[in-house]
This record gives sequence, structure tokens and C-alpha cells, in this order.
Amino acid sequence: MKILWAISGGLQATPQRQESQDEVLAMIVMRLAAEFQGFSRDLHDEAVDCFVSQVAGRTQSVQSILLERMTSGRDLGKGNAHADALDRDFARLGLALWPALEQADPNAIRWRQELTKLNQMRNAIAHDDRSRLQALRQSGYMLTTGLVETWEQTLNSLAGTMDDVVSANLSNLLGCQDLGD
Repeated sequence: MKILWAISGGLQATPQRQESQDEVLAMIVMRLAAEFQGFSRDLHDEAVDCFVSQVAGRTQSVQSILLERMTSGRDLGKGNAHADALDRDFARLGLALWPALEQADPNAIRWRQELTKLNQMRNAIAHDDRSRLQALRQSGYMLTTGLVETWEQTLNSLAGTMDDVVSANLSNLLGCQDLGD
């Protein structure tokens, strides 16, 4: 990400470079969405591993069955890490994710909205959907450095709180230690 931000910063000098600036910002949006999806999937994997090891103990056949059931067809493996996908996948672990996030940090309501807009922007960019990009611009989501920086900060805050919430949930449910340790 640092390289993309460095390139972006170097392109802001002249109006002729606006198209290049837009392309770099689009790459950053794509990267942010991909990294957040990867984080979310990894967090889910770690949580599932904790759940399976606590429930199945050392019984390999039960571990295999539980692992397959907890991860097969999950939304994070086939699409964007949007709010509903996160809800559905973490519900497999008995966690109502967004209510727990909102209880942990009232900013989670805004994070959810920004995650939705980030994914809408990501999809519009990925599918070269100019009408969707225009609709986002008209609703106040112009692809700017400031907006992309806000999304990066939002995802960082969301990821940290998700880690805490998932860890606390598993600890309360099963006695697993913090996932981050």
C-alpha cells in the first residue's frame, strides 16, 4: 500500500495527471477491499480453528467434519467482505457480528456504511460500471485521496475491533485464548 500511496502523492502536482491519479486511487480501492477480505477470511479461519479444536478435541474425523461445515460455501470465500457476508460467516460461530461491533464501539454503525460504499466503489471500478460510479459521485462519494484515506482508516479500525470482538466471543463461548496472541 505504501508504494501506491507514494505514487498517488507524486501525481497530484498537475491537472494533466488527474486521470493517472484516478487510476492509482482506483488501484488503492481495489487493494483495500482485497486486503480487508483477506483479513476477514483469515480471522474467520483462526476462529474456526479455535472452535474446532475446542469442540472436537483430538478426534481428527470430527475436526475434519466441523472444519468443512464451518468453512464450506462461506461468503468470504466467494465475494466481497460486505457487511451481510461478515454477518453470515461469523454467525456460524454463534456471533451476531454487527450488534457485537456496535456494542464494542459506536463507530461501527458508520464503519458499516463506509464498508458498503467501499464495496460499491470497488465493484463499480472492477466492472467498469460508469453509471454506478456516477451514482456514487452524486451521493457524495467522489474518488478522492481524502475518501480513500478515510476508507483505509475505517477498515483499520473495523479490523481491530473485529479481532477483539471475535476473540472475546470465542473466549466467552469456549475458553479459547485471544486469537491475536
